[in-house]
Amino acid sequence: GAAARRTGDREERGEVLVGPADQGGGHPRPTLKIQEGCNHRCAYCVIPLVRGKSRSLAPGRVIEEVERLVGAGAREVVLSGINLGSYGRDLAPRSSLGDLLGLLIERTAVERVRLSSLEPMHLTADLIERMAASDRIAPEPADQIAGEQDPHLPGPLGPARLSLSHTLARMGGL
Repeated sequence: GAAARRTGDREERGEVLVGPADQGGGHPRPTLKIQEGCNHRCAYCVIPLVRGKSRSLAPGRVIEEVERLVGAGAREVVLSGINLGSYGRDLAPRSSLGDLLGLLIERTAVERVRLSSLEPMHLTADLIERMAASDRIAPEPADQIAGEQDPHLPGPLGPARLSLSHTLARMGGL
């Protein structure tokens, strides 16, 4: 029979696989996966078992992919990941989502960068400052714009979630 795919196989590769991000038909807001996996071991979650440890796409590769998407006509790119806020912690040298956003603004012609979702525990002062400093970084996550909130769920997909712009406004002193 066919060999079973094991979680360890993904972890051993240590890479984030990037597929076609244009979603066909010139999608106005293509999604680029820049992070995969999770290092948290929440009792209710199977992601660490299925997706493996957190791995990030190198900043240079992210820049290349964003430039490719812009060259294909994208004006806005959504950055996504299983645990997007942990982006760059596995890289050497270590990086962060804030660092990556800064590089994208400096080195690409993308008109707008949007984050797919971000947990409040990952809102660092550096990330908030970078987002506030550029109008090319969208203040609301893509899933909120797409109307994917579920009023019956708690947490990131439910009504208790605050928009990033609301959170930034409340944290105005940073």
